[in-house]
Amino acid sequence: MKKSDNKTDFEYLRKKAELLLKGTSADTDQNLIEADILKLVNELEIYKIELELQNDELKLANSTASEAVEKYTELYDFAPSGYFTLSKEGFILELNLIGAKMLGKDRSYFINKSFNSFLSSDSKTLFNRFLEKLSTSNTNETVELEISKNGNNYQYF
Repeated sequence: MKKSDNKTDFEYLRKKAELLLKGTSADTDQNLIEADILKLVNELEIYKIELELQNDELKLANSTASEAVEKYTELYDFAPSGYFTLSKEGFILELNLIGAKMLGKDRSYFINKSFNSFLSSDSKTLFNRFLEKLSTSNTNETVELEISKNGNNYQYF
């Protein structure tokens, strides 16, 4: 072989090698892209299953909470004693059926009304001190109050 033939062969081989390298590189890039896509699809499927499991757990928790609320409501509403749920300021947030009966009206009438407005003047002072004690201590407190039924006679409860 002559020198010129070697150079021609070398150039030919070089060009062929470059083309092969480009082809391999393209194939390798394509394979990497496909691998990344498969990896992402797999991650998304796992994430979907995790979300479905979380959704099932939330549904179970919601169902359990609903049952607890229903039991609480039944206990609260049908207790043989009058129950009042008051705000820190002494407004009626909730009351049970007996509590409404004690005050002499339908319970929807009493929501957001001041509990003070149903007390005798002596009981208002006691009740205000009672609220102050509740807000400053973590102990259980009780108070006996004179409550008006329909704005008329006062009874102790």
